[in-house]
Amino acid sequence: MNPNPQNLFAAAAQPMDTTKGPVPEPVVAQDVPPSYYAVYVPLDGPGVISLDRPRNVRRRRFWYFTACALLLLVFWRPLVYAVAKMFVKLTTKPGPGPFKDISRPHLPASDPSQCVGHVDWTPDPDGGHGLWPLHATTSLRFPVDANELFFLAQGSLSHGAFEVSQFHDVGTDAVVDIEVWYKNEDALGDATVCRLHPSASEHGLGIFTPRWEHPHRDLQLHFHVHLRLPASSSGSALSVNKLSTNLPLFSHHFSELADKVLFKSIDLRSTNAPMTADSLNANVASLRAVNGKIEGSFTSSTTLDLTTDNAPIRVHVNLINKDERDGTVLRMNSRNGDIKANVDLETAGDHLDLNGGAFRVEAMTYNAPVELAFINAPAHSLLNASAVSSNAPVRVLAHPTFEGTFELHSSWYTPPSLIQNKTVEDPLGWGRKRDTQITRMEKGAIRGKTAWTPAHPDAKNGHIGLETTNSRGVLVL
Repeated sequence: MNPNPQNLFAAAAQPMDTTKGPVPEPVVAQDVPPSYYAVYVPLDGPGVISLDRPRNVRRRRFWYFTACALLLLVFWRPLVYAVAKMFVKLTTKPGPGPFKDISRPHLPASDPSQCVGHVDWTPDPDGGHGLWPLHATTSLRFPVDANELFFLAQGSLSHGAFEVSQFHDVGTDAVVDIEVWYKNEDALGDATVCRLHPSASEHGLGIFTPRWEHPHRDLQLHFHVHLRLPASSSGSALSVNKLSTNLPLFSHHFSELADKVLFKSIDLRSTNAPMTADSLNANVASLRAVNGKIEGSFTSSTTLDLTTDNAPIRVHVNLINKDERDGTVLRMNSRNGDIKANVDLETAGDHLDLNGGAFRVEAMTYNAPVELAFINAPAHSLLNASAVSSNAPVRVLAHPTFEGTFELHSSWYTPPSLIQNKTVEDPLGWGRKRDTQITRMEKGAIRGKTAWTPAHPDAKNGHIGLETTNSRGVLVL
């Protein structure tokens, strides 16, 4: 009969008494069968040796990878956005002259203490409806040739709509019609609605309500502010020097004004509400709508900035360049909102004929697709364009007049694509051929250049940069 191995080692570990012999083992009821024992022989002599179980190792690995995943989720999106922004700066080459980059202006007044006169409300017993049983109206006039017309709302109890249109009568004053709907008489009494006149050439409207963290619904005020511009006495487009708004929770809407009104400068800001334009023409324009979509038709001859978060940008943009030394710029930025833009490039002015011009177009978002199409563009124009996203497709359709370099980037497992239109015709009608060369192709990247041959002496060398991750990027030439 074979001896039990565990009993042998247990006996060897027992203390010896030289006079009485070995200490007897304690009696156990039943020995476990030998096949269930694992024998461990210590190498460093007797003592207690602690062993790390495989389960503990797996548990530590699990928490390690979990912590890494959480850190990646926290820092991944800001990191991607920062890299995308750097890519835009690196891949968008400057034109032959400086592109104008005009900072956003600030409103000239921002405090109720700057009020110069409170409005007089006219109650309208029949104007209430539904959830807003009370209604009142008032009206103001501002000189249309003022250096700046501005509209401001502060506090947590006001929201509504801001609208701009034009009436047919010729005049020197812009009319501001204001309507308010409310539920409680005290609500309107607690609000300050006044005229702001910080200087002789600045005129504005201020809406000030209490700042409450949890405003009561019965104290809410719903406004409709309608700016009506007069017709021009000269028969040409009316010129407005500057229009500025800072109206949180106010939607913005512009009627068909592009052919009738030219804004030299326009700066619109809102939150949680859309901005739409049937047609809007401005030399310099900046629209910022946090959590609100931007839609419509825009024309600009200098700079157009469209910015939002968590909402789409869907526009048709007409960029007009009057001097190649100062390129016309379009910037579109969103986060978690798709960008879809059709862009027309045109030239005008004494320095240019129907050809030429310098333009820069940027579209950047993440977690949403980008579609950028250049519908019209003059021959020999300089175009520097970039389209950037992540985790979503990016597609750019270049106009046949584009000449220059291109660079496409995406993940190696979703490589970018270059599509060449074999039927495209020479924009000049000379019967030339389009020569497109791939200078470098690798996993996740394509670089190359395109030009019409033989080259025209006025041809420009532009650039198109396209980047995304985890999805396909497509450039159509």
